[in-house]
Amino acid sequence: MAPGPFRGKTLARQEVAKLQDDNRALDWLTKSKETALVEAERTVQIAMVKASLVDDLQNKN
Repeated sequence: MAPGPFRGKTLARQEVAKLQDDNRALDWLTKSKETALVEAERTVQIAMVKASLVDDLQNKN
């Protein structure tokens, strides 16, 4: 037996709600990854500056 119109609308609303939840989860993961990449880039930049300072000190001695 096919679902009635009310049951069909309820299922559709549940599917829409599930997709919205999935979208929110994907947005959160994307923002988390972007934040991690920015932090990693800063860490690399700091390491490069420190390496440059060590190189300069070694060249002086």
